[in-house]
Amino acid sequence: MPFMTHFPRAIRRLALVLPAALLASQPLLAQEPAAPTPQYLTPADGTPWIYEGSDVPRDEEWTFGELPNGVRYAVRNNGVPPDQVSVRVRIDAGSLHEEESERGYAHLLEHLLFRESKYLGPAEAIPTWQRLGATFGSDTNAETSPTHTVFKLDLPNISTTKLAESMKLLSGMVRSPVLSDANVRAEVPIVMAEKRERGGPGERAGNASREVLFAGQRLATRTPIGTEETLAAATGASVSAFYKRWYRPENVVVVATGDMDPKQLAAEIEAWFGDWQGEGPHVPAPAFGDPVAPAGADADNPVGEIGVIVEPDLPRSFTYAVMRPWRPVQDTVAYNEGLLRDALAQALINRRLESRARAGGSYLYAQVSQDDVGRSADMTFVAGGNRPRAGRIRDRLHQPGRTAPRAARAAAGRRCRQCGRYPRGDRRARNRADGVQFDEGNADARTCARPYPRAVCGRCDPCRLCHPDYGRGERGCDPRRTQ
Repeated sequence: MPFMTHFPRAIRRLALVLPAALLASQPLLAQEPAAPTPQYLTPADGTPWIYEGSDVPRDEEWTFGELPNGVRYAVRNNGVPPDQVSVRVRIDAGSLHEEESERGYAHLLEHLLFRESKYLGPAEAIPTWQRLGATFGSDTNAETSPTHTVFKLDLPNISTTKLAESMKLLSGMVRSPVLSDANVRAEVPIVMAEKRERGGPGERAGNASREVLFAGQRLATRTPIGTEETLAAATGASVSAFYKRWYRPENVVVVATGDMDPKQLAAEIEAWFGDWQGEGPHVPAPAFGDPVAPAGADADNPVGEIGVIVEPDLPRSFTYAVMRPWRPVQDTVAYNEGLLRDALAQALINRRLESRARAGGSYLYAQVSQDDVGRSADMTFVAGGNRPRAGRIRDRLHQPGRTAPRAARAAAGRRCRQCGRYPRGDRRARNRADGVQFDEGNADARTCARPYPRAVCGRCDPCRLCHPDYGRGERGCDPRRTQ
């Protein structure tokens, strides 16, 4: 007798209905949700905020918007690298916006936003960003300059869920940081350590140069790192006052680009930054000042102060600048054509200066450049550096405690005289450090006595006259100069 299984009639009907239901549900699971529609996109016939007052043709790849609270944003689809989105949140506040008692607060505030905020508890930022695939430091970071603070986020393996959570966290950091006395006391020693690590001959020379060039302006003393006195005196209340004054929606720009629908990016920005309201009245940016000539300077030719900076560990250099007042300009086609002409002229001058240096000039490098510096001055720089005196190099080689690799780098002025590269490593320099000799009768190191160190970078030779394989080898060795 065969074995038979009897199912109740209700179960048999369910068995027939379930396959049909599963088949019917498959198309619904395959459908992608429609991208949300942003409410504040600039219409196609409108003028985006970045193009106001400009006749430059609009880049159709970018989508722009401006929220009622003043937050401006720009989004774009970019599939390279795939499955990645980059977000930048820029606050128009830097060290130039600080008062004398607040020096260093803009940079300190950058640290505090990562410490604790509305959606991130104490010490939760690093593990949270790592969970989202962003490495703290390389994918998640920030910078503070004299004029702005920027928070940076690069998200790999992006999805709509991950994007929404990241925008939520970023908005909480920027809009609602926890600026308590405890957090300030915990973060100030970290900033102090960063200040100590930055200290060195390059930092000292840069600060001294800035004080001379920008005398009478805020930029002369407003370095982002601040001072030990103002940082030590920082409290939650004082930092909060700086935050409320400058961290406002009308001072914020959000830029997002990556492998995702731009409407999705715009919708997330509007969702997490749209209801942000600043505290108190809007405060205009302070006047950064114009270049000031010293008292008694000739009005027709106002020559500024002259500064001499002595740093034994730095190569000799010379810099002067022609300074003009900085003024906002309209980003027009004519203005950009002028920038192109200026860049071409600078490139021609620098090419000639480089050719002269390569041909055996009395300097190692020289260049001219133009830049708008910190909304404080429109400047044309002329800079150059020459070879150290032969006797000074020889003395430095025999200084007690100076290792051979450092001595060899000092002897070569750190850079290769032919191509300007730095040394590849210490081994090459160590093998040649003891053989450095110079012709004491000529300060120009081109006339040398053997054995002269060969190219510090390993590709070029610093003596055109003594080695036929110098550079491209266009000139051979003159035995009369190699006694």
